Amino acid sequence: MDANNLKTPNPIDEFLPEIFEREAKGYLADALAIPAVAMKSFALDEAQSLAAVVFVAEIFKEIYLQGGLKVVGMVQNGTLFAYALVFVQPNSPHMPVYLHKIFVMKQYRGQGIGRQMMESMMDEFGAIALLCPFNKIGFYQGLGFAEMGYDRPNDENFRLSRHLYSDLALMTNNTEAVKAPFFLLNDNDLHGALGLGG
Repeated sequence: MDANNLKTPNPIDEFLPEIFEREAKGYLADALAIPAVAMKSFALDEAQSLAAVVFVAEIFKEIYLQGGLKVVGMVQNGTLFAYALVFVQPNSPHMPVYLHKIFVMKQYRGQGIGRQMMESMMDEFGAIALLCPFNKIGFYQGLGFAEMGYDRPNDENFRLSRHLYSDLALMTNNTEAVKAPFFLLNDNDLHGALGLGG
């Protein structure tokens, strides 16, 4: 066997199913907070709810397997402290990566882990763009990010899901970079996950 063909296991790999499930549940909880979505899906039973989580988790997994999603994390001795989901455009090296989520496990918050992860990702990826709630703008400004304007999704593909992106700010650490590759789940994803009618 050729040692050059051996892939060194990444410690975050064992946590991928957990991470994708957590992200799917978070997305669905946000979606169900939209009144129009909640009204159309209020009667989901336990099996349907589980199927919705699996559907969205598979979207994350598929993008990961195709190389458009990087998952970075802080893992030590089999314990996951934090992770981040970073969407990339492999064929567009000058485009910033899009930081979809940085998540620090509750018991490890307030210890500077989020800042350490951000600094590490800036070293690794360079130009980063992200959407964040308005109350997180100061955190990212402290890391050298600036707020940029952006057009919220407003076409027919986001009739229901546009509300997921309404109270967010676009931040970047490179104002000269071209537009970031946003990963925005849309109405088709909601319909697929929740079995919503038209």
